[in-house]
Amino acid sequence: MVVQLDRWTAESRDQLPIDTVLYTTSVINTSSRVESDIRLARERLLGITLRPLRREATEVLEVIAFATKQSGEKS
Repeated sequence: MVVQLDRWTAESRDQLPIDTVLYTTSVINTSSRVESDIRLARERLLGITLRPLRREATEVLEVIAFATKQSGEKS
């Protein structure tokens, strides 16, 4: 099954975990450049991994803020 998505902003619809990353070096591939590229890739992957948790936290906070506002108006 092929799922079309914008690789920079979208998430796949099948929600299957990513278990493989392909890293290709640039033309200038000094050891410090490779280390830097891998560090940046790890940060991106961590951000992708945390998106669902952040989304859920935002939703919970919005519900709490709404409930707090409603209880404040009743007082």
